Amino acid sequence: EYCIPPQFKNESELKEDYLIRLQEWQYRHAQALKIILQSIDNTNRIAIQSCRTAAAAYETLNSRYGMKDTALLAQL
Repeated sequence: EYCIPPQFKNESELKEDYLIRLQEWQYRHAQALKIILQSIDNTNRIAIQSCRTAAAAYETLNSRYGMKDTALLAQL
């Protein structure tokens, strides 16, 4: 049930709040992945450091490995 986004009915404030919380969560998660992976693999370090934001770093890693976060973390 947590994966299903809420339905918004012209309630822009609720939608904006939801999107802000989602971005904050993605940023914190990306920061953790960035810190862990920077110290592990030089190729990943170069790819990550070229990203302007932590969220972009997360997207880079996610697209590179094509797996869920937990699976990626389990392989470290």
